[in-house]
Amino acid sequence: MGKEKPIKVEAEVTTKKNVSSGIGKGFGITIGIFLALIVIAVSCGILISSQANKIQEKSNEITANAINQYNQEVKKVEEQIQESLPVDERAKEKTEDFKFSPTSIVNMQNGISLSLDDFKYENKGDWGKLIEITVTVLNKGNNAFQPKVLVFLYDEKDKKEEWFQTKAEIEFDMWQLDIGEYVTKKAIINIPFNDINLTNKLELALVDAFEFGNTPIVVVEKEFIAK
Repeated sequence: MGKEKPIKVEAEVTTKKNVSSGIGKGFGITIGIFLALIVIAVSCGILISSQANKIQEKSNEITANAINQYNQEVKKVEEQIQESLPVDERAKEKTEDFKFSPTSIVNMQNGISLSLDDFKYENKGDWGKLIEITVTVLNKGNNAFQPKVLVFLYDEKDKKEEWFQTKAEIEFDMWQLDIGEYVTKKAIINIPFNDINLTNKLELALVDAFEFGNTPIVVVEKEFIAK
């Protein structure tokens, strides 16, 4: 009986050592696995980041190419439109050489000029009608714009509310008139007036077709008697 107790104690001590050793090994394995997972995660993160950068670079390259191709196509379309227009309706550069005709009625605001170069009418007995107007727009302003000319015609007997009614619109088949360019157009119109013996007032207002409200940029006026 006196010898069994030390054996039991020794067995308990041995058991505790074995358990402690097993826990230590298990903990070491867990730490190792955890560290391995961290290494794998970091490696994957680096790989993903590298792939993401490559994807972004490729995306930027594709976008830049698409924008460049779009700009080239727009330029081609503009050139085709210009080539298809009548000679007198094409935008022209070298405005330093351009001079308005001495017979033109010209007005300028903020570097943008509008001229009434010519107009024609027909008499129909006591009344008549405007049949043709030739205008020129010169852009020496600060911005490009799409020109459009509003035509007003009235006499002293017309009601005042009729003075502000647009009788015709002269449009230009162009995207925009750039700084340093000018354009001339001969427009066929049909605007009647009531009495050839009265003084008719012809007003032309240049506006930007892209903007709402038709705010005049510059206005030209001409009075005439058709008889």
